[in-house]
Amino acid sequence: MLRDYPKMAQGQPFEIRVKDVKFSYHVPDVFEKDIPALQHGNDGLIYTCVNTPYIAGTDPNILKWKPPSENSIDFKLLLRFPPDQSGRPDFYSKPIFELQVWCGGSQYELYDVMLVTDEEWESLKSSGEQLDERIVEVHWSPELDGWRMMRFRNDKPNGNHKNVVDNIIKTIADGVDKDALLARSNAIRNAWKTRQSQAQNQAASRTAQPPPGSSHLPPKPPPQSSQTSSSFNPNVSRPAAAAASLPARPISRSPAMPDIHTRYGPLLHDPRSKVEGPLIVMGIHR
Repeated sequence: MLRDYPKMAQGQPFEIRVKDVKFSYHVPDVFEKDIPALQHGNDGLIYTCVNTPYIAGTDPNILKWKPPSENSIDFKLLLRFPPDQSGRPDFYSKPIFELQVWCGGSQYELYDVMLVTDEEWESLKSSGEQLDERIVEVHWSPELDGWRMMRFRNDKPNGNHKNVVDNIIKTIADGVDKDALLARSNAIRNAWKTRQSQAQNQAASRTAQPPPGSSHLPPKPPPQSSQTSSSFNPNVSRPAAAAASLPARPISRSPAMPDIHTRYGPLLHDPRSKVEGPLIVMGIHR
């Protein structure tokens, strides 16, 4: 539409751009070149499996990597002020910052507390904003051994569900930092190249096999005669021998090429999934 009506491009409120997807072993280039060139912020990487079909919702085959500083959880923040001498809350004192985890519906329960310095507390008070019962995004600080505030999430009505929090805790406990990721790039590349070579060898072996139902015996020689006995070569298939007797002309199909339809598997039942079969056919990526 924009090509046919270029004037409409001037009034479009947004544009669509396709990101360049790199192989997993190109992580150094992504960090050094791609991320700095982005027109928006970045908090991690997405690893997408090339051998699985697209599914709606949460895809367990997709891996999200985040640095420890961005591996965050959303909780509901509750401020618990200490009592004064009369037993009422002392709103002039620094409170305890409770982090409540969402259990579904309207149910929340205490999960942990957030670390806030005196300077940060004074800054929060001077903002004049309501702090209690807001969704806050926090990350774990191994240096301070506690949760640290990142930002308020005004776009979310609830924090992360308890089950999601449990999964994120596992990734934090068994996290991978940037240096470790870069150190494994060569090993990832070598493993990827090995799998690629194996796939090409398997495709070549399937290509060399005769179609199902065909005979493995060599073709029978034609009847001996004075015209064919001197020119017949048993190592040349019949189509090639016949082509050799015709006037020279371009051959669009190799005589040794097997039936290509026998190498394609059936379509999967899911209409959103990919076609079965080898990834490489006759040296061409499907």
